[in-house]
Amino acid sequence: MLNCFGMIPVLTAVMLTNEPTKFQKYQPLIVHAETAGVQHLHVREFNNILYIDGHTPSEEVKHELWKLFYTIDEGYRSGDLVLNLTSKQAV
Repeated sequence: MLNCFGMIPVLTAVMLTNEPTKFQKYQPLIVHAETAGVQHLHVREFNNILYIDGHTPSEEVKHELWKLFYTIDEGYRSGDLVLNLTSKQAV
């Protein structure tokens, strides 16, 4: 089927895959960080890598978030997330 320019539209690889976006993939981690009281939570994507920064209220919360990260990306093999958390207790 031709578009209004007389050309056949081309779908990009992103349109053809059903893979979730980084924000969708790590949504449980982001929500848990919000509900656990992580302060200065900053989530952004750059060069196909999701960056999550923030200050956790305790070491326990920090470890919970790292455990959740591991359940989403077992072995941290994807290389698509940088989790930069500091604990207020450690500061």
